[in-house]
Amino acid sequence: MFLQKYLTLKTKIMKNLKYIFILAFLIINTKCFGQFPLKFGDGVITHSPNSYTAAGPSTTPAVVRVIHTSNTMTAPLGSTWTSPAPKPPNDFYTNWNVNTLGYVFGITMDQNTDPNVYVSSTQIYGSLTLNNRKIWRLKGQTPSIGSNSLVFDFNNISGSGTATSLRSLGNLKYGKFGTTENIYVSDWETGEIHRLTGNSTASSLWSNQPAFNPKFGKNNDDKREMPYGLAIRKISSSLSKLYYSKISTDSNFNSIGGYGNNEIYSVDLDAGGNFIFGTETFVNIPVINLSPGSWGGYVGSVSYGCQILPVISDIAFTNDGKKMLVGQQSWGVFGVLAPHNSNVKEFENSPLLSTNWVNSVNLFPSGQNLGANCSGVGGSKNAVGGVSYSDNKLRTNSNYACDDAVYFTADYINVATGSNTVYGVQGMNAHGGSSNSISNSIWIDADDNLNYYDKTFLGDVEIYKNPNACSPCDCGDWASVGLGDNANWWTNTSTPPAPIPSLSFNQGTSTGILFPHYNCKGNCNASFSYNLISPTTGSSIALSGSSSLDLGQTAIKNLPCGSYFINITPICGNIKCPPIRIPLVIVCPPPCSDCGGNASVTLQGNPVYQNGMISGNFVINNSTPISEVRMLVEEFRLVSSTGNENCILCKNTPKTWGSIQSAVLSSIAPSFSNAVTIDNREAVFNNGGIIPMPGTLSFSLALPQTTGLDCCNLKAEICVKIIIRDVNCCEKEILKCFTVDLK
Repeated sequence: MFLQKYLTLKTKIMKNLKYIFILAFLIINTKCFGQFPLKFGDGVITHSPNSYTAAGPSTTPAVVRVIHTSNTMTAPLGSTWTSPAPKPPNDFYTNWNVNTLGYVFGITMDQNTDPNVYVSSTQIYGSLTLNNRKIWRLKGQTPSIGSNSLVFDFNNISGSGTATSLRSLGNLKYGKFGTTENIYVSDWETGEIHRLTGNSTASSLWSNQPAFNPKFGKNNDDKREMPYGLAIRKISSSLSKLYYSKISTDSNFNSIGGYGNNEIYSVDLDAGGNFIFGTETFVNIPVINLSPGSWGGYVGSVSYGCQILPVISDIAFTNDGKKMLVGQQSWGVFGVLAPHNSNVKEFENSPLLSTNWVNSVNLFPSGQNLGANCSGVGGSKNAVGGVSYSDNKLRTNSNYACDDAVYFTADYINVATGSNTVYGVQGMNAHGGSSNSISNSIWIDADDNLNYYDKTFLGDVEIYKNPNACSPCDCGDWASVGLGDNANWWTNTSTPPAPIPSLSFNQGTSTGILFPHYNCKGNCNASFSYNLISPTTGSSIALSGSSSLDLGQTAIKNLPCGSYFINITPICGNIKCPPIRIPLVIVCPPPCSDCGGNASVTLQGNPVYQNGMISGNFVINNSTPISEVRMLVEEFRLVSSTGNENCILCKNTPKTWGSIQSAVLSSIAPSFSNAVTIDNREAVFNNGGIIPMPGTLSFSLALPQTTGLDCCNLKAEICVKIIIRDVNCCEKEILKCFTVDLK
């Protein structure tokens, strides 16, 4: 009896322990994988509430979910990250539903420790029946965590005057400048980019500030064109740029341009986030248009006419602003998703801070390679338009590295009806180069339902980035400037900093190399730009240089005499930092004083004439060291010894009238043209130093050929001027004349 009671009690205890362990697991699991607050590396996605099945659509009300990509240790590469175990579920709060929020696409986050998430209305799922022009805040902190509040309703904003009342919003982006919080949103009804300011910690409506109306490079408004994808890029401590893509209601299906030609523009923002009107700039990216594609597997309620064209719906920048990630989504008609003809592309800014961008080495193929299943589509071109960088390394648990991964929405990733159908998000190595593929990416189904496919029902993705993962690349301090071998020509170590020395050169003699050293904040090195400034005129010209500046470049050597400044501007990441200004003086030699010394030029013998050329030698000497000698054919006359002037008529080629063909002085040999139309009248001897004296100047001059006729005897009368310049800037001119019989 005792044993039986003991065993019964033991059994009850074991059952209770089991329930306790289950309850503890659920509590721990809820704490680790709850919707909010977000962990670094977690993502937020949007999607339509509908899912397509083989039998037809079924509904689930959620339109926003959290994907727990902060810990991807259990995620396989190239296969489905299953649900519910070992992948945590894609969570959502009950109020994140279509009846409350309506249809939403765009996602952005603020800069609070536990960020709020903001989503914007959309029409891309083919429905505008609910809340079609609103921005919502999904609260990221307690109390009321996960609750939603209206940020702004653009239904009260007047349209363009055309029949556009059914158009919704495009995308949105949060940016904080100083203490001013801003949300920028693209509006397809007015064609504008709105700017809202408000308080992210309050539930009150935000204020609508003056909007920016993009003209996309045109002089006048074109109501067919409007902005879509948005991203902010910091340029300096007082300047940022808002980048935006262009879409258009017009589509020429015979053109690869499609709905807007996949163009990107930017507008400047001041230190408070205000638009700087008049600064719209075209951003030169490689052409990413795709030929119209067709897909015959799905028609649904919209007839695509077998024409599917991509637009740019999302833009993201790396922390340093050097790379731009672009997400396309396919449309079959204006503003409505279609599948299978859009890319994820990454570009690099080259040169930095210019408007020019080139393809990066990293490829991000989206979804399966459709191949022959889709006419004109082919390849892994299944992007849905959401893109985001992440600071969490793939397949790790909260292991951070700056901009180390890329996430994007894809339609489709895998199809196996009834068991393993994946439409959702891919994660890839941000530095994978051309090796990136679907087989080395993470697959996440959007709604955790692998029995259904969500074609044309996916949306945006935004990853919560770790602000400490990327040491912010920002302005720091000047260290020093080296000049040639003198590494400490100027240093910034003293307090106050030592004055910057001046550079001084005689005109045309500048030489040496400057080596600037600047310490940026964060994990980045400085690059430099160089400008020459004239304080007299205020003009500025760019100098050629990268990590160093060659002072012997032509732009400096050819400067007129006077005072200038060399501006050296350090660039940290993409931020221009305070420059230093180096005084530069170009000195001209003073006027010559009374010149003394003796100079002599002697013609050795008579020049020898042979085959239309005379050759001779001058012996030159001077009592003061010589820096330059010039030889000029001052005068040339051709006369007839027999008095028959007709003998001269055919001797009129310029080259044969005493043109210098060669000249050498102390191994200094200027070059001359041998063209018959060129008359070389001057030879300059200057080696940049002292010319040894006495020296012999050997020369040859071209003369007319003899006629061979006794009645046509000619002679040439030639005067050569020798100009001797000594080291004191004194010049002496000596004229030597001689006559040559041409027989």
